Amino acid sequence: MNSRWRVGALAALLSLALVAAACGDDGDDGAGGDEGSGGGNQEQVDAARARADEMLAEPTAIRALEPLEKAPEQGKTIAWLQCSQSSCAVIGDGVAAAAEKLGWTVNRIDFRNEDPESIITAMDQAIDSKPDAIALSGVPSERYEAALERAHSAEIPVITGAVIDEVGGMDGNGIIGLVGGSASYEEGASIVADWVIADSGGDANILAVTADDFPIIKFEIEVLQEHIEQNCDECSVTVLNQAVADIATNTPNNVVSALQENPDIDYVYFGFGDLSRGVAPAVAGAGFDTKIVGLAPVNENFQRLMDGEEHAWASWATSLIGWGMVDGLARFFNGEDMEPANNQPLTFRLFTSDSPPEDENPVFPTNYEDLYAELWQVG
Repeated sequence: MNSRWRVGALAALLSLALVAAACGDDGDDGAGGDEGSGGGNQEQVDAARARADEMLAEPTAIRALEPLEKAPEQGKTIAWLQCSQSSCAVIGDGVAAAAEKLGWTVNRIDFRNEDPESIITAMDQAIDSKPDAIALSGVPSERYEAALERAHSAEIPVITGAVIDEVGGMDGNGIIGLVGGSASYEEGASIVADWVIADSGGDANILAVTADDFPIIKFEIEVLQEHIEQNCDECSVTVLNQAVADIATNTPNNVVSALQENPDIDYVYFGFGDLSRGVAPAVAGAGFDTKIVGLAPVNENFQRLMDGEEHAWASWATSLIGWGMVDGLARFFNGEDMEPANNQPLTFRLFTSDSPPEDENPVFPTNYEDLYAELWQVG
């Protein structure tokens, strides 16, 4: 597991007495419901609560970034390949806003996740437009390998996100950066797992809904299972896989069917927000009071948190994945160190029904534009 979580667990145990006292306060808005209501290991519960509570505060900085040595050259053109999930549109908006800050132009090219040929067509269209770089999210390079080789031959760098991929650079596979990769999904799954452990009193039966067509989501669910196994003796995880075509169509009924088959399930975890679309009303309509949690929420999830219909989501500011991609390209064009754009963990915040966002599109840190402008040495 990520070293941050091993260190975080130790720190949580060292400060256990103070945390336990705070969690016993009736006015506590931290992780967890009725303390001691479950039948689990109280030491594990307290440690998980401490780790989850640390993530409730609003971040004030962008992680893992260093200032550029100089302002990037203006006039670059970026081809943004936009998938059919709503989160891709949000990332694309971030790419466009960040690029404008640098005096760059962004051309959007749509593709459909459910159509394997669509990404190849989009890549070919992007390459033919001769941009300075190509950016995309959510599609592993094995699905557009020939197109990636063509982009590499044309000396067009590619930056990607939300995947598990090799960053080989222009001397390797042509992928020069990865934003929001496995490090972020590992941390996010662990944050939500800790909230569930605390909220359940260490006695949770979790249905983990995944979409294995996205390898990084499969990885995320494996992390969730491992974290629960290592940190909650009385918890269990059952996995429900969904095809891309099921999302927002069959998934709500599939989740209800899984709950009917196993009524002991008291938490449903979603690997990403779009996967949960329509599930909350379906579950409630079927008479279940199962708690809905997950990683990478979309607007619908934020609204349901505010309405008390969903319960805990670990979130990064999705639009800042786009800003991070532009930051990586700025470093590349400047000839600077690319490590800040190589699978660094995103900036996280945990939202719960007790500590909800103020609106359905929270962005944090709130002064991110000023922070990036300072990093990039632009006005």
